[in-house]
Amino acid sequence: MLARYGQSWILFAVISAVGWGVWGFVSAKASKGTSPIALWATVVVIEGIIALPVFLKYRPVLSTFAVLSAISGAAGYLFFFFALRDGSAPTVVAITAIYPLITLVLNIVVNGYRPNLREVAGVIVAVGAIYLLSSG
Repeated sequence: MLARYGQSWILFAVISAVGWGVWGFVSAKASKGTSPIALWATVVVIEGIIALPVFLKYRPVLSTFAVLSAISGAAGYLFFFFALRDGSAPTVVAITAIYPLITLVLNIVVNGYRPNLREVAGVIVAVGAIYLLSSG
């Protein structure tokens, strides 16, 4: 029904949120008793194995932005696992979930994007959330 109205992205976003929610939970479990670097390497290798057939079928071009996306994503993964080692999973996941704030700031600085009032309010709430979550 969503696809009929051009809204299939909503379903994909919900599935993605569920996947990331499960991922945060199981990552916290997996991070106990292992090195963050070992966990990161394991996850990246397994994801590579899963992605290999798609990569071979579609033969994507490795653009600069694709490479930068991979590097920043891999770094985010690694530091996420370090954060889970020392912090509580709900707090770590909540803080890392504000990554759209970084995307917004980069769009403002690099692309000259002008945020609307709702986006500015969201930034203020997100910064307040980081303070509340990290102040114990």
